[in-house]
Amino acid sequence: VATASPVMAGFGSGMTAPTDTDILEKLQSLYAEKLRPLEKKSRYNEMAEPALSDAWFEAKPMVLLIGQYSVGKTSFINYLLGRGFAGSRVGPEMTTDRFVAVMYATRRR
Repeated sequence: VATASPVMAGFGSGMTAPTDTDILEKLQSLYAEKLRPLEKKSRYNEMAEPALSDAWFEAKPMVLLIGQYSVGKTSFINYLLGRGFAGSRVGPEMTTDRFVAVMYATRRR
């Protein structure tokens, strides 16, 4: 009897989903084993981007949202956070006239 791998398990399969750490470790391993050798062989790093270091996989991600006013950028951030954030306003007119950095903290500021 064939069993499904945890990554391919469907809803209700009873298998646990991989954690974020598992996924990142697998991506890092695939890059090191499959892509990095191809980049070296083709000398890709000499023509374009340098090879990814382990820091790329260990660092916290950064996301930049850019778009015209009133298209939902602030609403999207509020949705991800599960609440509004300091200085955010939502409205039909231009409401955010500066860059805002939202970062994790153990307490609200």
